[in-house]
Amino acid sequence: MPRTTSPAAPVERLAYTIDEALQALPIGRSTMFELISAGRLRTFTIGRRRLVPVDALRALIASAETDR
Repeated sequence: MPRTTSPAAPVERLAYTIDEALQALPIGRSTMFELISAGRLRTFTIGRRRLVPVDALRALIASAETDR
C-alpha cells in the first residue's frame, strides 16, 4: 500500500527581510530606514541580513493608530 504524506502546515513567520516588510507595510524604502534610524521600528541582524520582527511591525502600526 503506498504511503501518503499530508502537506506540511504553514510555518508562521517570525521576521521579515526589509523587502518583505516593505510589501507587508506599503511604505517607501527611505521611510522604512527613517523609522529604523529613529528607533520607531526595531530590527536585528543575522550575519549580513537585517530582519524586522513581525511584532515590531504590529507595534509600529499600533503606535501610528494611537498617534492620530
